[in-house]
Amino acid sequence: GRRVCVASAGGSEFRFVAPAEGAAPSSLVVYVHGDGARAYASDSALRVLAPWAEAHHGLAVAVLSPNGCAWWQKASQTNCAEGAVPDPDSTGQNADALKAVLDTFRQRYDIVTSRAYFYGASGGSIFLTSSFLRRFGNLYPGAYALNCGGTAPGLAFAWNADDPTMRASTKLYFTYGDKDFLKSEIELAIPFFRSTGFRVDTQVIPNAEHCAFDAHGRAVSVFDAFVGEFGE
Repeated sequence: GRRVCVASAGGSEFRFVAPAEGAAPSSLVVYVHGDGARAYASDSALRVLAPWAEAHHGLAVAVLSPNGCAWWQKASQTNCAEGAVPDPDSTGQNADALKAVLDTFRQRYDIVTSRAYFYGASGGSIFLTSSFLRRFGNLYPGAYALNCGGTAPGLAFAWNADDPTMRASTKLYFTYGDKDFLKSEIELAIPFFRSTGFRVDTQVIPNAEHCAFDAHGRAVSVFDAFVGEFGE
């Protein structure tokens, strides 16, 4: 019963649930899809995130990768089908695209810059950990629900991640199955971010294959935990 708006910025399409009349959202609740963008296309992530966002003075946003299928691959690689030769975005152009979308909302609404809520799934979690956090984690601190994916960045941080005050408002939540084919990569990312000084929480789902759990519900649980620890 709510209006979903579709727009674009920075080379990425995005969808968001229009705020209720008189509402003044102050934070962003952002979904970054996995390869194939199925939960983006179906609005299933928005349907779950929107009620939580509204209850916490937030704005629920889902962003489509520049190539339309995979955040961790270059915008020019539009074939993300199984068996296609991957072309990773090693320069961080996709991070620029996501930042352009987020900056659009900051210009339109009175968004608090010290608190954001990110939900990544599979390739979206890989992108958030390998690229977006590395480049813009200082500008968008907050909760990162990293479901069934995550990797250590291959390049140095573009900001001073050694400064504890710049990491103080961020916590990373890795959730994955013990039978996930990305398990080994995720379990290299976790100690990397801990050694860098980030707060890190992990939950391993027994007997679960890749993303074979309620990832949307887990993201909401993560955000609740973050609010309980850090406040609104």
